[in-house]
Amino acid sequence: MKDPAYQIKNLKAFRGMEGNGFNAVLYLGTKRLGTIIDDASGGPLIYDMPEEDRKALYAYAQSLPDVVCPFNDPATGKPAVLPSNAFLFINDLIRQAMMKNGATGSKGA
Repeated sequence: MKDPAYQIKNLKAFRGMEGNGFNAVLYLGTKRLGTIIDDASGGPLIYDMPEEDRKALYAYAQSLPDVVCPFNDPATGKPAVLPSNAFLFINDLIRQAMMKNGATGSKGA
């Protein structure tokens, strides 16, 4: 079975009160799922999409391998490891889209 082809399009990055934020449209293949927003207020991501699609995204993201961080866990001295989740998955898609667009994110991906 082929992995779902989630992708980001129409990425708009901006500076907000609590750092950098973005608005982006999430697609699964050619199907538009909805909008994902980091409003740069320090709060969680906003998923403006049908609940069924959001739950499928969460389940997919949690099925991915754990994320090995570039910093060490002070308790073990080894690289910190985080369980994969939708927040980390979406942020990785956003990072890839920004790199593709010359790091500004102002163009559609």
